[in-house]
Amino acid sequence: MNMPLVEAIPATSSEAGGAAHHHRLVAAMFSLELNEGRVDYDTVEDLHQGRLGEWVTAVHRSGLLSPSAVDLLTRCWHQNPRLLFDALLDDADEITRAHHEALWAALDDTAPLRTAERTHFRP
Repeated sequence: MNMPLVEAIPATSSEAGGAAHHHRLVAAMFSLELNEGRVDYDTVEDLHQGRLGEWVTAVHRSGLLSPSAVDLLTRCWHQNPRLLFDALLDDADEITRAHHEALWAALDDTAPLRTAERTHFRP
């Protein structure tokens, strides 16, 4: 089971509550992305590896959140990219969620191999 956003964020209680609220807004913003099948393997891999720029930019450009709220979410997502992944899956149906959870788990399984490859097999 996923850790609730409020518990996952090492912040003051007011920041955690604000981040949880912002998390719900982001989930609503991006639910159409997932429902239209736009979250694919490459997207999940980017999220898993912490490449979040496109998502941060989209949240910022939406104008729905203040710059300080975007900064808070960005810090949270960089500490734990799984939080953004979970936000994208908030409104997903069971099959879509299971499919994407399996992709994330596969990336978890291969992450040590990619790290070893980058650190030990450089030319």
